[in-house]
Amino acid sequence: DWWADDAGKMLKNADEEDLYLFAHSHRFRDAMKDFRLVGGAIPMLPRNNLGVWFTRWYDWSAQDAYHLVAEYEHHGFPLDVLILDMNWHKKNSWTGYTFDPNLWPQAKESLGRIKARGVTMAGNLHDDAGVSDWEEAFPAMCKAVGCDPAKKTITTDFTSKQYMFALEDVVLKPLEETAFDFFWIDWQQGENAHGTGQDGPRWKMNPTILTDKLRATDSIRRCRQQGDCTNKRGVTFARWGGLGNHRYQHGFSGDVAQLTWANMAYQTYFSATAANVGYGYWSHDIVGPAHDPELTARWVQVGAFSGLMRSHDRGMSGGGCAGWGLDAGSCWVVNPAYLPWAWREVVREALLAREELLPYTYTGNRVAFETGVSFVHPMYYDFPEEAAAYPASMDGDLGQNPSTRQYMLGDDMLVAPVTVPSGCPTADAEPCGLAAQDVWVPPGDWVEAHTGQVLTGPKTVPRKLHAEDVPLYVRA
Repeated sequence: DWWADDAGKMLKNADEEDLYLFAHSHRFRDAMKDFRLVGGAIPMLPRNNLGVWFTRWYDWSAQDAYHLVAEYEHHGFPLDVLILDMNWHKKNSWTGYTFDPNLWPQAKESLGRIKARGVTMAGNLHDDAGVSDWEEAFPAMCKAVGCDPAKKTITTDFTSKQYMFALEDVVLKPLEETAFDFFWIDWQQGENAHGTGQDGPRWKMNPTILTDKLRATDSIRRCRQQGDCTNKRGVTFARWGGLGNHRYQHGFSGDVAQLTWANMAYQTYFSATAANVGYGYWSHDIVGPAHDPELTARWVQVGAFSGLMRSHDRGMSGGGCAGWGLDAGSCWVVNPAYLPWAWREVVREALLAREELLPYTYTGNRVAFETGVSFVHPMYYDFPEEAAAYPASMDGDLGQNPSTRQYMLGDDMLVAPVTVPSGCPTADAEPCGLAAQDVWVPPGDWVEAHTGQVLTGPKTVPRKLHAEDVPLYVRA
């Protein structure tokens, strides 16, 4: 149950590689069922976590966070999960485990007010820099690992059970009991330091998979080792730790590189094909440029009909960009309350649709757990003999044509998100014109949700879509 021996030396397989052959031809569902037997099950996530998320990297105070929750309620936006990015804690670099008293002077009480409104809370962590003497938990942590109390920092050691279990139980458990329902494990994890180097060809062991496993299974370990048993369903929100990480979801794909239609479109292809390694709950930064509310709204629609729906601001909607700005070069819009009225209503409809789908989404999570087939998966799982269900080209434009844009949402829904602009002047406050794109309708009868029309496939149909239209097709 550990990745190093008592001396901290990395444990390695006797062979360079382990090879598994899944020879299932076009029976992709059977292949994923067998992959589950080898690699483990996709986890059951807490129901709230399948709803609407909001995260922000900013010097957010308790008052700011509570205002966001109240603002969502005022505008009729659902909100299920709120994550505080790294500035919630004291720090001298990226790492910290103690609430910043300037921003959160009464953290337990403030977070309690938010949780009382039915919102799940999580906190961002960067474990790289260890536990410093200014942390509230430093004395207890020092005692747990047997360090000199005069030390300034207890150095991170990902190979040490003593250090890692003390970090989980002495430092983080009090935060779980008073503040956070789960943690967002971010990038600065000492991926090439703290004893994670090895002699093999890759020269390092990225500890992401270890921290993901630890925090997803802490409640199980504490029950077995300490008799501290709860009914908590352990999850993490973290980056990809390699094959096998599907056991510890959800996934954070990193900061969005560019706010473009092509980038948004690629996310649809990326998310669906991740099902091929069981990783069906990817979360992408959902955000839009202030000068293009149409792109912002379409991005939210993509998120609303995907594995996870998370709006994220990495600090570019503060200062001069607070509220509604039109600076094409620097301002982002994440809080939909700041969109022009008509676009705000488009976003509100998408978020409400996400909430209405929760019974279906949660059932889909159970199906994924039992079968190994992710809730979001490629069309070729269901229509393996149809050429149109496979990518027409892998060279470019991924997510911008029916074969790479469309995906299955559970067993009974096909999503063909709008990934092209309507051609309207981007600074207009009102939706205008129609977005034109083709939709491939698979074999069988399908109800087009936004029109009520029944379509029989296989065939490709042209569609011109209003701003509020999301091409969603339900098996008849």
